[in-house]
Amino acid sequence: MEKRLMDYRKLKLQIDSYLEQIRQLDDDLQSPKTTQPGRVSGGKQSVVTEVDVKIDEKDELYAFYVDKVSLLKRELWQIEQAIDKLPQRENTLLRLYYIQGKTWEQVAEKMNYSVSHIHRLHRKAKEML
Repeated sequence: MEKRLMDYRKLKLQIDSYLEQIRQLDDDLQSPKTTQPGRVSGGKQSVVTEVDVKIDEKDELYAFYVDKVSLLKRELWQIEQAIDKLPQRENTLLRLYYIQGKTWEQVAEKMNYSVSHIHRLHRKAKEML
């Protein structure tokens, strides 16, 4: 579980990255460039715009990114559920350090404990998980 706790911030960054890629896909669709001669269907020449191509690409990538975001969010939820089961003090400690990214010194200051006491509480919290 400690590895999963340590990965929490990385997972959040991955989610943010995928969401940014989804936004970029949406932006790209809003700015069509030129039309190009395209597919021949039943002897007729049809015009395929860059938007048509981007829509096809976007649909595939969008589904991929949404699936990834869903899996990552599920993992974050599992980590948060485990933390929520802890007593308030241990819950706060793990949230400050792993989720909010505070240093041990900042956690100690925020919780009004010494750094060495925070380390003891951390060890106890990990055992409780």
